[in-house]
Amino acid sequence: MLQQGCQSSRIVPKVLFAVRWSRCQIRQNLQAQQGIAHPDIITSYRYLAAWSAINGDLETARWAAQKLTAAQPSFTIERFRSLPVFHNTPEWANQVAEGLKLAGLPER
Repeated sequence: MLQQGCQSSRIVPKVLFAVRWSRCQIRQNLQAQQGIAHPDIITSYRYLAAWSAINGDLETARWAAQKLTAAQPSFTIERFRSLPVFHNTPEWANQVAEGLKLAGLPER
């Protein structure tokens, strides 16, 4: 339904992604998981791994973690947490980091 509304109002893809991403923050994780599962966006692998693991879907979480490490072999949770987006949102950073750990991604 959201996608139809966005298509009709011609919202740019980055805005559509931000809307989907915000679903994660309001704990609608299952809807967000489906919304960000676009295979051509590496960032979506990070969040798909985290939110899937948090929701108990370890099969999807591990699949996304494999895709992420194949595309970005140097990925670590520690490096990811150092991104500026997490500086003012420690609770969110902790939640994402925990999901990434559950998905099997390396901490360091």
